[in-house]
Amino acid sequence: MIKLSDLQLAGVIDEIACAMKSGAPVERAMRRLQTRRMGRVGRCAGQIADQLDRGQSLEQAISVIRSPMTSQISAAIAAVGRGADQRLISRLGQQLRRRSQFMGTAVIAYFYPIVLLMVAYVATVMVAVPLVNRNQGRDFRWEPWLVSACQWLEQNAWWPPLIALLIGVLIWWLLTGRSSLSRHARLSLFFYSLADQIEADVPEQEAIVHAAKLSGDSMLSGLENPTLASPPIAKLIGRASELTDIDEEQRTNAAVTVSGSNSGSSLGMPPSILAARLYFLGSWHAEASRRSGYFWSRFLPRTLMVVVGCGFVISYAWWVIAPVYRQVAQW
Repeated sequence: MIKLSDLQLAGVIDEIACAMKSGAPVERAMRRLQTRRMGRVGRCAGQIADQLDRGQSLEQAISVIRSPMTSQISAAIAAVGRGADQRLISRLGQQLRRRSQFMGTAVIAYFYPIVLLMVAYVATVMVAVPLVNRNQGRDFRWEPWLVSACQWLEQNAWWPPLIALLIGVLIWWLLTGRSSLSRHARLSLFFYSLADQIEADVPEQEAIVHAAKLSGDSMLSGLENPTLASPPIAKLIGRASELTDIDEEQRTNAAVTVSGSNSGSSLGMPPSILAARLYFLGSWHAEASRRSGYFWSRFLPRTLMVVVGCGFVISYAWWVIAPVYRQVAQW
């Protein structure tokens, strides 16, 4: 089994999606990828092609990839085989690329606030702490908490950096060790897959099971005998309030024009309206995932940089320098 990064896995997924969309043999696409790419991607593509040559299905062949996302890729391929939109596989690759881009952007964006925080801490330890501790017996009226803090820092200056380092390592481990996509990304894949299968007249319960497996969401995958009326799913679908302004005549006309096994869903609405709701929710959660990524990787680091920089300057001037100037003015 070969372990791939998010970007490498997205590249393999895109090749599979393009081959399925064009109707070309996936085995040929994997052989082409094997000759074009070196390293793990080329070896992975070659092993997938070998598995396909032995007569295994594509869902079985991709098991050579050692990734928590393998089961979701298999579910996406199976969903496309049941009539889902072939773009569903590409969406999975897009989510992987977005996660990789988020990690890269976050590393660069948080670098400057961290450096600024380090400079502020060094300046505090090297300048503010000696200034306060060496002039306690004079007439400077520093706040008691400031004097206590400076005395503690003089004896324990290494503890705050060590604690911050441990917290940083823990956060990095949690972020890089995530085996699943973000909540909004998982729900986006779930609703897109479910909408495609509902339109393809896949039975409701089967469609939900496969869509939950594709999303990788443990809560949705853990539902027994799920239906659209199951409380967790009905609550999620009920958020599409923008698509509920349909009068009774429109509902009746839509129900008459649509036929198939899903014409009577457990929510009591025709498939056309249900699919529209699901597509809306898929796009809404996809946009929410992008907004969340922007907040954590761009907006928050910039805000922290301003808060740390301005906060240090103002605090130093107000709590450390101001008492000195006030006392000098009285002399």
